[in-house]
Order: sequence, then structure tokens, then C-alpha cells
Amino acid sequence: MGLLLIVAGLTIYQSFLNFLAIAWLLQLLLAVVAPRSGTTTTAQRRKLAIQLATVAISVLAYMMATKLLNLALGTAATGRATFITWEEAPKRVIEVLGVIKQFLHVDLISPAPLTSLLIAGLVLATSFVILLKGSSTWRFALVPAIGILTLISSVGIISVGRDFWPMPRTLVAIALIPAFAACIIPLIITSPIANRLVTASSAIILISFMGIGNLVATEQVRMNKRDALFAASLVARIPLTPGTHLAIIGGPNNAFGLSTVRGDMNISAYWPLWSKTKAISEFIGYPVLPPDEQELTRSQEYCASPLAGSWPATNSSAELDDGLVVVCLSRP
Repeated sequence: MGLLLIVAGLTIYQSFLNFLAIAWLLQLLLAVVAPRSGTTTTAQRRKLAIQLATVAISVLAYMMATKLLNLALGTAATGRATFITWEEAPKRVIEVLGVIKQFLHVDLISPAPLTSLLIAGLVLATSFVILLKGSSTWRFALVPAIGILTLISSVGIISVGRDFWPMPRTLVAIALIPAFAACIIPLIITSPIANRLVTASSAIILISFMGIGNLVATEQVRMNKRDALFAASLVARIPLTPGTHLAIIGGPNNAFGLSTVRGDMNISAYWPLWSKTKAISEFIGYPVLPPDEQELTRSQEYCASPLAGSWPATNSSAELDDGLVVVCLSRP
């Protein structure tokens, strides 16, 4: 019951589903095809199998309970809680393959190719060791199959949802794969040299991830400063009095960005619709108001017309009427 509650509490966010799926598959690998040694007795394998079954049953029970509650309360599932149709499946398969391909991009994994090679080396070494020393006669088919399923699961759990959102924070579960490799090799190969190699490789990988983490944080600070400077330049061009209705159409083009699966690693406050006027208000020190639906439509029509250009062109901002100010960062 406790495990069911934990699963129910954590599966409310899709990124945990990725962690759960990959961890389940890696544990399946240990339970079915991992080499038998003093650390993997029959009792431990039986315990692993029971844990696998318990997690799977808990997830199914949670999904059924959620569905029954939706039906009983009349709650409509929307967005990420709904599934794609069969007609949309081919397009989604192409999108998922594109995400997996992006995993190989150096900037996504680390700032140095060496780290990518070390991660690949750990994973391949673990696969070969299990293939050579594994206990199951089916390991030559199961190891590649589980490997492919594990890679797909880092994306695939969220890929069947209506809203496909493969942002970095929903894909971090892929880090479980090299972590599993670094933990399992010393258990299978009791060689001091192998242990030292794994330790050194893990240290380099860890430091590389720390480096790119600091780079992401520094880039966000730079983006925030740029947003503040934009607010100052906007007020210098068009006086904004308190209560002015301001429509910012489109978003800024970043001079520097980190490559990720989709979009930039960091985002300007002038991209999301809900944060545009809030950011301006914070930077200038008094409130400006967002446009209503009609004002937003008129502003979009203006920015799409030949009369308007993109910021910082002189015709990229204008005061339309009734105190409505429109700024065209990019064409809608």
C-alpha cells in the first residue's frame, strides 16, 4: 500500500514517469540477464522480481483509480493527460526519433566530446560484460531489446500524450543509464583497474555536468539582464504610463543559445504570453496591463501587416488607439 501511494503521488508529473520506466527496465535487466555472482543470489533475484511486479501493479492500479475518479466526478482529461490518435502516431514517431538523435549532440550531454565518449564507453562496456557473462540463454536478444526500450522510455512515456513537450527537465531520466553502468561494472568485474577506470570516468562526467549546469545558470542571468535592457529601451522610445495596455507580439531572437531538444535551454520573459507585461512592470517599477482578446487580435494584425517591422526597426512599435501600445518583436 505504501508503494502504491508513493507511485500515485509521484506519477502526477511526466518526468517521474520517465524515471520510473527506465529504473524498471534496468531492474528487469538485473533480474533476468545479469551475471550470477556472490552479490546476486537466487533470493535477491526473487526479491527483484517481486519489486518489479509490485511497481507495475501499483502503476496500473493508480491509472485505473484515476480513470474511475474522472468518470465519477465528470472531470475531463486535457493536454498531457490525453493520448494521441492512431492517425497522429506516424508524425509522433518521427518527433521521438528526432529527440533521440539529439541526445548525441555534444552540447546536450556536456561541453566536451570526451564526456560523451566516456558515457558511451561505460554503457557499451556494461552491455558487453552482461552479454559475455550473463546467466540467461536469451540475453543476446534481451540485452539489445531492453537497451532499445530503455532509450525510448526516456522519451516514449511522454510521447503518447497529446501535448508533446520534450524539454530538458522532462528528459533527465536518461542519466540513469550511465549511472547504472557505473554501478554495475564494479559488481561484475572485481578488478582494481576496472574500478579505477570507472571511478575516473564517473568523476570526469560529474564535473562536466556541473560545468554545463553553471553555464545554463550564467546564461539565464545574461538573459534576464537583456530583458531588463529591453524594457529600458522600450520606455525610452514609447512612454508607458501606469495602466497602459501593452501588447508584445512574438519574442526576441537570442544572440547566444544552448542547443537542446526543442527551443533554447533558457527562455526570455518576452516569449510566454502570461509573463510579457509582468516582466515589463517589474523592470520599470509600475504596472502596465496586458491586452484583452480584441486588443491582442488587433496587435497581431498590425505586426503581420507590411506597415510593421521587427524590433528594433522604427516601425516595430506603435500606439494604436485608446492607450494600446503594440511592440513587434517578431512576426506572428
